[in-house]
Amino acid sequence: MNFINKWVRRIHRWLVIPLTFAIILLIIDSVRQGEAFQTPGWLGLLGILSILMLAVTGVYMFGQHYWSRWWRVRQRVHSAANE
Repeated sequence: MNFINKWVRRIHRWLVIPLTFAIILLIIDSVRQGEAFQTPGWLGLLGILSILMLAVTGVYMFGQHYWSRWWRVRQRVHSAANE
C-alpha cells in the first residue's frame, strides 16, 4: 500500500505542471484576443483533465489518512479481542 500512496502523491504533484501551463496559456490567449475569447479545444481539455485528475488524487490522499487511522484502530481491537 505504501507503494500506491507514494505514486499517487507523485502523480498529484506532477499534474500541477500541465494545469499551470494550461492556465497561463488561457490567460495569454484571453489578453491577446480581448473580448472575443476563443479557446483552442485541446487547451480547455488539458485543463479539465488536469483538474479532474487532481481532484481524484486529492480525494484519495484525503481519504487515505482517515482510512488508515480506521484500519489501525480496527487492528488494535481485533488483536486485543484475540488475546
